[in-house]
Amino acid sequence: MADNTLRAALDSARAQLEGAEAEVARLKTDLREAVERKTHLERVISALEDFLDDAAVLTDYESEVPDETPDESPREMPRQPTFEFEQSTPVRKKWPSTAMVGELVNDLGRAVHRDEVVGLFNDRYGIPPTWENPRNTLGNALLRAWERGLIERLDPDYFAPRGHEVAMSRGGQ
Repeated sequence: MADNTLRAALDSARAQLEGAEAEVARLKTDLREAVERKTHLERVISALEDFLDDAAVLTDYESEVPDETPDESPREMPRQPTFEFEQSTPVRKKWPSTAMVGELVNDLGRAVHRDEVVGLFNDRYGIPPTWENPRNTLGNALLRAWERGLIERLDPDYFAPRGHEVAMSRGGQ
């Protein structure tokens, strides 16, 4: 009778193991799909940010282009301003930071820590005054450069020139 009880316990444990393995397989699939969805959304966000930056540059450019159509209305004498106005908020200009950090890392020819990139970027290009958090801005540019295949990512903090031997997969960390 003890053998029957042990066999029943063994059968029950095996059935529970099969159920657990099936759940693990399902969770792995769910995780893979979530990572793919996350990667897709990061790329969409990056593309939209780039689009908005490009649109800002275009808007700035269009506001600088003089209207070449002749004005047929009677001309008025321009009024003299009563005070000077200085714009306190700088106009945002598009910096191709993704391409710039890709070029910087590839020109270095070695692995580099993300914090080192900030100093090197400043030395080579300067930091725009409109960047409130250059470390964050350049960290995002490094990730975009990696996602676009411009550079390799060795781990969350180190990046290397394109073609470097030891790199993380682009599918996820």
